[in-house]
Formats: sequence, structure tokens, C-alpha cells
Amino acid sequence: IAAAAGVVVWFLGGDEPTVEPAARPDLLNGVYRVQYHWDQATYREVEGSTNWGAGAADGPAEDWLTLTSACTDSECIATGEVLGQDRARLPGARMLKFQLINGSWQDIAPARVTSTCTYGDGSVAGQSWTTVTLGFTPRPDGTFTGELTTVVDTDECGDQGNTVVTPLTAGRVGEAL
Repeated sequence: IAAAAGVVVWFLGGDEPTVEPAARPDLLNGVYRVQYHWDQATYREVEGSTNWGAGAADGPAEDWLTLTSACTDSECIATGEVLGQDRARLPGARMLKFQLINGSWQDIAPARVTSTCTYGDGSVAGQSWTTVTLGFTPRPDGTFTGELTTVVDTDECGDQGNTVVTPLTAGRVGEAL
């Protein structure tokens, strides 16, 4: 019996070297440079009209995100935040949370922001609430493609339901902060 117990301890003891599993290229772990392609954006109005590429200078050319992923047997969640243009943490920065669903990272904590509309003379006509989401799909080369989607939720500016979808690309540039 003692010999059998010794064999079991040897198998459980793990004197054999272990090999770490290969890193998953579909996970979000690091600092990412996100580039927005405003010239390829689509603007869909509730009435049904669609414009491509209008408003090419409407947003920032790029953002920097720090993200880390954690997976269980049933799901993968990535969390992080938006960084400043100098890639440093910003006080009060938007916190990000994504879930890997069918091979793509879906925003599960979309931002709610206001959008100001103006009259022709530049005076403020109102402020609408919008929902802003990000989504990323891994590519074989380790980069990501995706979209920034903005949907107008309220009608203070007469544009409720209008949607802007802006293509983006993202690449890892360093370790997560």
C-alpha cells in the first residue's frame, strides 16, 4: 500500500516540466492603437437615406486603449479604458467592457454621450443622447478590424434613430497598463 501511495504522489507531484498554452491571438491583451476610417463611414438616417464618406473629419483619427482579457470555460471578457493621446491613463476615462461572441469582441458597456445640434448661425438648438459602441474582429495577422457605431437615442435635435457606422482598425503596440 505504501508503494502504491508513493506512485500516486509522484504522479500528482508534478516533477515533469509543464508547457504554458500558446497565447490566443484573438484575445485583447495590451495597449491598442485604434484608427478610425471616417472617409468610409456610413450615415443612415431614419428616413432611409444613406451617405458614404461624408463628414470625414468628424472625429479623432485615432484612440489608444488598454485592455486585458480573462476567459472561463463559458466566456471571455476584456476590460480596460481609453487612454490619452500620450498613451497615459486619464482621470475619469471611459471604462470599456467587451465580450467575445462568435469570434468578435462586442461592446457590453456602451457609452452614453450627448451630441449638440446647432442652428445655421451656430447657436445651440439642443442636445440629443447617443449610444456609442465599439466592436473588434481578430485578423490572422494579429490586428483587428471593427466598427464604431453611434446611434441617436433621443429626438431633441430631430434625428432620433440616425446611425453612423465608422470602420476601424486596431493593432497592439505594447503591454497593458
